[in-house]
Amino acid sequence: MKLSELKPGQRASIVSFDGIDTGSRKKLLAMGLIPKASIEMLRHAPMGGPLQIRTKSISLALRQEFAQQIAVALIEPTQQGVNA
Repeated sequence: MKLSELKPGQRASIVSFDGIDTGSRKKLLAMGLIPKASIEMLRHAPMGGPLQIRTKSISLALRQEFAQQIAVALIEPTQQGVNA
């Protein structure tokens, strides 16, 4: 699954950066987007604009082009507090 496919409120773990150049990859790593990092999708801008995500330390906006090249694994919501 790609980061760009997440819906607002969904959480995921970063798996890999596919096809992102070295300079851009270094910038993403410096902002906390490292493999296995947990992220949350906050919102998608209309008309193909940037999307906003939150990492452990910051909230940031990413271009759709970058988000389409970041592979993520969806983190399923926990069932805590649910009475069976």
